[in-house]
Order: sequence, then C-alpha cells, then structure tokens
Amino acid sequence: MAINAKTIRVTKFGAARLQLNTAIRLWFQDGDPVSVMTLAYASHEVLHRLYKNEGYGNLLYDTAHIPKSERDAFVQKLKLAQNFLKHANRNAKEDGAVQFSTGTNIVFLFFSVLAAKRLVGGTADKMTDEEMAFLAYCLIHEPSWFPEGELKNSVSVDLTQLRAIKSA
Repeated sequence: MAINAKTIRVTKFGAARLQLNTAIRLWFQDGDPVSVMTLAYASHEVLHRLYKNEGYGNLLYDTAHIPKSERDAFVQKLKLAQNFLKHANRNAKEDGAVQFSTGTNIVFLFFSVLAAKRLVGGTADKMTDEEMAFLAYCLIHEPSWFPEGELKNSVSVDLTQLRAIKSA
C-alpha cells in the first residue's frame, strides 16, 4: 500500500466538528466507548472554549443546573476518565485503570452538538447529518433535555438524508 500523504488545513472549530461527527457515528454504531469518549471529550473541550469566547454560557462545564459551589467538583469528576486517558505522564503504570460510565458519552455528545449548533448560527441547515440525527435521537429518547421553546426549533429532519448517511 502506497502512502499518499497530503497537507491539510483545519481550524479548531473544523477539527472539533470532525471529531464530534466521528464520535457520533461510532456511538450510533455501538462502537468502542473509549474511542467515543476520547473523541467526544476532545471535541467538547474545543467547542466549549469557542462557545465561551463568543460570549455564550450555560453549557456542560458551566451549567446553571449545578450550583456554582459544586461546579468545580462536578467538572473534575466529568474529566476524570478523559484526563486519565489523555495524560500518559499521570498514573502511567501499566496496571493503572479508570472506571467510567459510558452514559457520559451521550452527555458530552449532546452538549457538543448544542455548542456546534449555536456556533454555526443556530439553524439546522448548517448542521451536519450526524448532528441532526443525534439531536433527533435525543429529542425522541430524552425530550426533557430540551427547554420548552427549544423542542420544535431543535431538529428539522429529512429522513431520506438520515437514511443516506454512510456507515463507516
């Protein structure tokens, strides 16, 4: 197999969306939960920073649903598994391990999609098929995650587009 290397240019937002969409595809395919977590977390880290830089708030790390006095501990707990996997110089023993709930993957994906949606202008036509499919899934399975007025504005799904998404 010949190596066909090329140089690409990618923005932080573009990289975060590529990671997010790959994580969503893996998640829908019941792929490796560690890979989903790693991609979703990396994407969320960048999207959260860009979101804050635009003056937005109330995403996962600064959610109004967690009292400010408890927020640091909440975020630290959320980041525990990701930081374990990301930083080889910490707990680098071969037998070191971490436990995490795979349920956190859907949370990171959800908040990352919300951030991406707002950063592209809040309209469904600028969202990827993966982001739309994921929001549609959440709307059906987790409707309580959406604020009252947000429900009808969150997803505009063309089922023929969803069916045309290629599996990896």
